Amino acid sequence: MDKLHTEGIIVRAFPFQDHDRILSLFTPEAGLIKLCVKGAYLKKSNHGSASNPLNHVEVIYKKGKSEIHSCYDIEVLNHHLPLRQALNTLECACDMLQTVGLTQYPEKPSPKLYALLLIYLKKLSLIADPMLLSTSFRLKTLKNEGLLHHSDLFPMTGEERQLVEVLTLAQDISLLMPLTIDPVFAGKIKDFFLRQTA
Repeated sequence: MDKLHTEGIIVRAFPFQDHDRILSLFTPEAGLIKLCVKGAYLKKSNHGSASNPLNHVEVIYKKGKSEIHSCYDIEVLNHHLPLRQALNTLECACDMLQTVGLTQYPEKPSPKLYALLLIYLKKLSLIADPMLLSTSFRLKTLKNEGLLHHSDLFPMTGEERQLVEVLTLAQDISLLMPLTIDPVFAGKIKDFFLRQTA
């Protein structure tokens, strides 16, 4: 089988055997795929830092007989360094990765969600309240997957319901930039998300 080329966001990475690393990569045309990066933990390898979660990368890989494919090359397009400068921003970025990991099936394409993730990661360090974007991403993902039914939502005030509608339906991210969200309310939305995806 021929080698394949794609880009993606690294959602998860964990050690495998002595020096290798298994990546969960969210791609635009193949959805979530798993890749084995040989020798990622060897000192002479430049694949260690390239294979960190949150990195936007290009990879060359070959499909194997199992669900884990062989990665032949990996190149970083964006380390998303601004996301790593403040703890709250990093936590919100990781929340978005968790959202992808909990809702996307292996090798099921979701190009719109992939494009949304790229945009939100780019804007996350520029917004006053990064929790607003991670909450919006969570709600938009539920809507995209057909898991958001307003009748299932917990009791909310009129103002909270209006905020949920804006976070779910806004097509222009600039509409979200000046807004803020109460952490307790954001926590309720996260709990709702986890129940819907359990």
